[in-house]
Amino acid sequence: MATATACQLAGQAGLTETSKLQFLDLYIDGEYRGLYGLTEKVRIDKDGVNIEKLEEKYPDDEFTAGLPAGELTELTEEDQVFLVEHGIMDYQYQHVELPADLDVTAGYLLELDANWFLQENCWFITGREAPIVFRSPESVNQRQIQYVSALFQKLENCIYSGTGYDEEGGYLWDYADRDSWVKYFMIQEMMMNWDAYHSSTYFYISRPKGEEKPKIYAGPLWDMDHSGMHYDLQQFTYDGSIEYNSKYIAPAIYENAAIMTEVSGEYKKMYDLLNGLLEENGWYDQQSREIERSAEMDYRKWENGNALQEARDGFREKLSGHSEWLLNHPGFGAYGKNE
Repeated sequence: MATATACQLAGQAGLTETSKLQFLDLYIDGEYRGLYGLTEKVRIDKDGVNIEKLEEKYPDDEFTAGLPAGELTELTEEDQVFLVEHGIMDYQYQHVELPADLDVTAGYLLELDANWFLQENCWFITGREAPIVFRSPESVNQRQIQYVSALFQKLENCIYSGTGYDEEGGYLWDYADRDSWVKYFMIQEMMMNWDAYHSSTYFYISRPKGEEKPKIYAGPLWDMDHSGMHYDLQQFTYDGSIEYNSKYIAPAIYENAAIMTEVSGEYKKMYDLLNGLLEENGWYDQQSREIERSAEMDYRKWENGNALQEARDGFREKLSGHSEWLLNHPGFGAYGKNE
């Protein structure tokens, strides 16, 4: 229900790349295995992250597959100079042959993955120690990784500046898509997702319609199973909690006037959407009733307690209580107002 609620909220908020989810009873070889949520994987597709798929423009040659995962590219002196000049800690790329005139500035699906990035083909580590993995294309060359890592580092610098401007005068919304970043951050905080900004946190790079320069988009949402795990509804904020998984970027967002001004202006709309889903006989109740018998079967199979009505009611109370607290919090929905 946590993932289903987050996906429903994101879809209603206009984050159209959000994966859809369907509940099902799983049987394998005639044996009942429990209640599951079947969902689309995060992918570049017209029904998923609907952006140009850069990988389709790669030459059809086995050499473009690059090095096997885990086999490191030996960084050159030029690489070391680039990393220092741009404030990037490290990166890993592959020797992929691409046409010199190929536009490589858009068409990327990225994931912040602090757990498993070393097992992937290509990645970079930002100046704030965030490992960013290339999901599509999985193989990128030096030209691509330098472009993407430098763009992301500019965005990170703007977020951590507090003002939205970096030292060179670049502005946050020159690099990031305002709508997706604001909505993504609000949903993660409202859902109290312990896993956000540590792993399963996706971004993509696309060229906005009618604009020349590509931007970094936040999303799609993924892996929201850890939502609502905290019991102190007032203290679960990404700038105040010491218990959740990672403090990368989220606390800096709280301190960034450019972002939080937008959050404050948009939050009431998101609050109304969430509480519309949670209201009596609303979407949340309908979903709970539809899977009630399946949830009971799942409980009898695994005896994990997650299927009990008490747990579903408790989760709703957490979301409703926390979202209401955020509405009047001077650091969030009431940003800039005195306590």
